[in-house]
Amino acid sequence: FINPAAQDNIVIGTDLGIFESDNNGGTWAQSNNGLANVAVVDLDFRSSDKKLFAATHGRGMFVTSIVTGINDGKLSEMKYQLNQNYPNPFNPETQITYTLPEQNKVTLTIYDSNGKRVAELVNGQQAAGNYNIKWNANKVSSGVYFYQLKAGDMNIVKKMVLLK
Repeated sequence: FINPAAQDNIVIGTDLGIFESDNNGGTWAQSNNGLANVAVVDLDFRSSDKKLFAATHGRGMFVTSIVTGINDGKLSEMKYQLNQNYPNPFNPETQITYTLPEQNKVTLTIYDSNGKRVAELVNGQQAAGNYNIKWNANKVSSGVYFYQLKAGDMNIVKKMVLLK
């Protein structure tokens, strides 16, 4: 799918879910937004309500809103998102992707299962947009970890598993 309002924004369905590029295919980031790592066999865009549908093999149909233009100077449908890390489980490196609808002070922090902070990957002002951060966990042991994204009043936490 090529976004009609941003020709450099491409979305593809793969054997591992949905991937998105915002630079005409130069780089790609997983963009599953709640969809499991499952084969996507078809993508279809409904322009009447700006919904993108993903037909999967064995997991049904998923739907998401797509940014397709600018309304009153703001991107429509853009919201804070923290995606599931990829790969998960991982060893020793994983990628964490997130979306900011506006500039804000952002922190991205990794915690172990006891709540102890083990890494701070981001701490500072960031502009609106999509971000892809890599974490190398060579110096920590196998186990369950949590990653927390804070931006303004927004706070999202997700779980990931390190298997060595």
